[in-house]
Amino acid sequence: EPGIFYKTYDEALMALPPHGRPGKAIIKNPLKLKTRLGEEVYTSPIDDKFTSKDWAEGIRLGDQIAMSPITKDFIYRNLFLIPKGLAQMSKTVLGVFTHTRNFFSAGATAIHRGNVFIPPMKILEFANISRKTVQPQMMYKLTGNPSWRNTKESQALYKFLLDEGVTNQSATYRDVMGLWEDIGRGGDIWTRLWNSAGKRFKQFIKGAQELYVAEDDAFRIYNFLAEGHKIKAAFQSAIKNGVKVKGKAVEMPNDLSIMQEAAEIVRATVPNYARVSDFIKGIRRSPLGNFTSFGAEILRTVAGATNRALYEIKDPIRSSIGYRGLVGQATTYALIPAVVYESVRGLYGISREKVRAIREMLPEWSKDSTILPVYENGKYKYVDFSHGFFYDTAVNPVQSVLAAVDKKGDQPLMPALIEGLSRGMARLVEPFISESIWLGTVLDSFARKGVTRDGRRIWNEEDTWENKFWAAMKHSAYVNSPGSYPALKRLYKSAIGETVKGTAYEIPDELMGFFGFRQVPLDLNRTLNFKIQEFNREERGERNLIYKGTLTGDPVKDEDLIVKQFIFANEQRLETFNKMRRIYDSVKVLGMRDKEIAKEFGERGAGGLYTFIRKNRFKPFTISDNMVYVYAQLAKEKGIPNVLTKKVQKRINRIIKKLYKLAQVPPQINQQTGLTRTEAALLSPSEQQIARTT
Repeated sequence: EPGIFYKTYDEALMALPPHGRPGKAIIKNPLKLKTRLGEEVYTSPIDDKFTSKDWAEGIRLGDQIAMSPITKDFIYRNLFLIPKGLAQMSKTVLGVFTHTRNFFSAGATAIHRGNVFIPPMKILEFANISRKTVQPQMMYKLTGNPSWRNTKESQALYKFLLDEGVTNQSATYRDVMGLWEDIGRGGDIWTRLWNSAGKRFKQFIKGAQELYVAEDDAFRIYNFLAEGHKIKAAFQSAIKNGVKVKGKAVEMPNDLSIMQEAAEIVRATVPNYARVSDFIKGIRRSPLGNFTSFGAEILRTVAGATNRALYEIKDPIRSSIGYRGLVGQATTYALIPAVVYESVRGLYGISREKVRAIREMLPEWSKDSTILPVYENGKYKYVDFSHGFFYDTAVNPVQSVLAAVDKKGDQPLMPALIEGLSRGMARLVEPFISESIWLGTVLDSFARKGVTRDGRRIWNEEDTWENKFWAAMKHSAYVNSPGSYPALKRLYKSAIGETVKGTAYEIPDELMGFFGFRQVPLDLNRTLNFKIQEFNREERGERNLIYKGTLTGDPVKDEDLIVKQFIFANEQRLETFNKMRRIYDSVKVLGMRDKEIAKEFGERGAGGLYTFIRKNRFKPFTISDNMVYVYAQLAKEKGIPNVLTKKVQKRINRIIKKLYKLAQVPPQINQQTGLTRTEAALLSPSEQQIARTT
């Protein structure tokens, strides 16, 4: 059978003779298909090839259709934008717990600018005005009942703030709605489906949207009123004290000027979607990122609040406002997390050693958070304070450093500082580059083959494809479910006294989730079980490091390669053993008996591992007889030197004997020798020199 594409015109003519048929004539110029990636990134494999005229026309037409905005938008919108929009709406506007967290966490903005450091009666007055301005506005929109209309004063205030870009600027809400606006521009079946939805359904969605905006606006209005009060009070004080600016007595500005300045302060110091850059807004259209505008605005307003405070301090009239603002920032970033942590730790009488033990048992997403340790009814729990803390995005790099140092205990400080800083910076940029909620569930099923990002298995690898499919569908529905379904499920199960996946939850703990401060029970047995599985996964990967690049069938030029890789693999294994020992120590500190621990290891087929961990001894990798045979056969079949010679085996066996004598100590490089403890103990002087240069 002749092919379709050929490198030269003559080859195509010989293979595809036209025999007088115009459509079968060979094209004079080679194919060149369009790509928006640029030739340095990608070129089509059939570029510069020759074929018949009818084949060329068909391929070019298909290329034009594939690259057209209509087709591209339709596919992209249905595979990524619409699922991403649904997932993000379910986690915000349609989430019961999210609404309460949205309201209470926004209260941190008042502390951040020092707007709680005003007379208590003014706090109550401004809170009441804010309620009257927001609540009737929302209820009137929902019901259309004129009795819910704002008073003229409240209506005028809300209109002014709307015109000034203070209200209706929730970064999270506007990000989600912006994504749906992008989707709606296509005018396809999804738009028609929404337009055909029932009145009650639309009213429910509209009500949830209005409520979400109102929760955010409540503190925007309060902050505006507090800022106006501070400005007015500062001018009154300056006039009373005879303060002069450039030789002139201070005069009270008119109400409009004060209101406009207060509005500008709120725009600069409270997350505001109007201030989000086009680049950040554009990220919402990509498969990556979750609520990126909010994270970007937190960082902007941290800088904005600092700049505003420094400007005010230099002003003889507003200096007291500036100092109050800096005190508010210090309270928000440092005082609140530290005071709450120490208060809760002291209240439950939990030692720092036990806090370190709790940290070892945390899931990956909470390891760098500010945690509040709890001990009730003989059970350890924790609250991820960062989860409900408005400014965690800004303070997390520092918190990650503190968490790493706290977890390392008496180990050298510098590695802990470096680890904490790198983890903190990674968490800082995560909202912008991480996979979106929807994309994450897709990758769990297809790219990660049924394993979530945090290592939890969705299905059994040996199961049928039908069961795998339904397990994937169930996982996707659960992760993307609207209405805070997982939280409501836990609350319901705790109310009727049932467990969720073997874990018992309590009503008060779950109700705290409404405020973002849910108490999560620590299931020591289950966590230890998971950590043993994690150890086994890492062991498989580390073992492969020994043979990396030596089983390809090509000659291995470096005769020391397998020895160096053997040492490196065991260094990695030593760190894994050390991590497992920390888990063992942690569960013991938290109350597990050796008998229980041994049982968990035994049920996972890891009884031998338990013996080494308990005795704090290291079990190194060895070279099995099977691998000796594999290398010998490979050398024989390919006619190449055997890299695993008798001499190399003897060297490795000597290293293994020394490794068995090691206690579990994490590999650390000695600054004077340039070697790890393992390398210094195992390598000869010449091998040590090689290790220093590799």
